[in-house]
Amino acid sequence: MGGARWGEVSIHGYTYSGSNTIGDVAWYWDNSSGALVDMYSGRGTWPVGQKVANELGLYDMSGNVLEWCWDLGWQYSPRRVRGGLWSSDAADCAVAYRDSYYDPVYRNAGIGFRLARSLGN
Repeated sequence: MGGARWGEVSIHGYTYSGSNTIGDVAWYWDNSSGALVDMYSGRGTWPVGQKVANELGLYDMSGNVLEWCWDLGWQYSPRRVRGGLWSSDAADCAVAYRDSYYDPVYRNAGIGFRLARSLGN
């Protein structure tokens, strides 16, 4: 499982990555006004790390921008976007939510990806 679902959700059953209170962990439609990057009516993306991190120390896993994921639990294509974005409602920011399929060549200012690596030797 990815950073949004593993950890906090499996241990605590949180609706959002790190909390049951969306405003603590996510930028979404109701709180994204005044954004640094104005995408629509003063709303948009915010710098990472402004909200509370989840148990793994990852920020913005339930809001701000959607992220490309390799989701083996999805039957049609493992390439999915998840996490909710600044223009999402609260339901679409829940860790269990999977957005509709996008072709990987699709580009949008509300979709990104997160690089991760192991600490290894």
